[in-house]
Amino acid sequence: DAEKLTGRVTLAGKTFNVTLAPKFAANIPLKDVGPGEYPITLDVFKGNEKLVSATAKLIKREFKAGATQIDRQRRCLVVDGKPYLVIAPLLEIEPGLAAVHQDAVLRNQLRQQKEMGYKCLLVGAKEVPPFLKQKKAFYELCAKEGVKIINWSHAGVGASPEKTFSTVVSDNIIAWLIVDEPELGTPAEVVEPFLVSHRAASPYTPVFMNNSILGIPRRYANLETDILMLD
Repeated sequence: DAEKLTGRVTLAGKTFNVTLAPKFAANIPLKDVGPGEYPITLDVFKGNEKLVSATAKLIKREFKAGATQIDRQRRCLVVDGKPYLVIAPLLEIEPGLAAVHQDAVLRNQLRQQKEMGYKCLLVGAKEVPPFLKQKKAFYELCAKEGVKIINWSHAGVGASPEKTFSTVVSDNIIAWLIVDEPELGTPAEVVEPFLVSHRAASPYTPVFMNNSILGIPRRYANLETDILMLD
């Protein structure tokens, strides 16, 4: 009976009690805890007897505008401090757009998506001019209009994290798609370290691959991805 039990949390040398229930969540006070990695322990007592104990790793980072969290308990993203369900159509930046028409065309593209109710877009473009210039302008426009971005990078497997994440910089990007269906032609042992290095270099924004129906069942590249995406 959970009501007869006491929960005690220990974090960064401080201890406090929490209310237990068959299913429960507890607010962990982090105001006085500095950035870093800490063990956080929950001890469960019945009277003075400790029944069970569990320890996990807690990571607190410096504040960064536009940071996206993954709420693994509720299985959703947390954007701007709130749970966020991503429904994002693909929008590809096309070549051949004259500079004189760029602003009007990009505004019309965004207006069309907003009129259909979309508040997030998956945007793909090659990592060469003039695509990058158009992408940058479009992302700035999306930020002003409150539309979030998932950036589909085409830097390619083998690119360093520094190269990938420098192609476009925006606090409005909530996630990075960095490789698409690699299991159809690239060895897993090549893609796995690519994913590992990019995830480590992006602590504030999820990084993921998109798989075909062949990838996830066989755990391609050890599924070293923050988000499972399936075509």
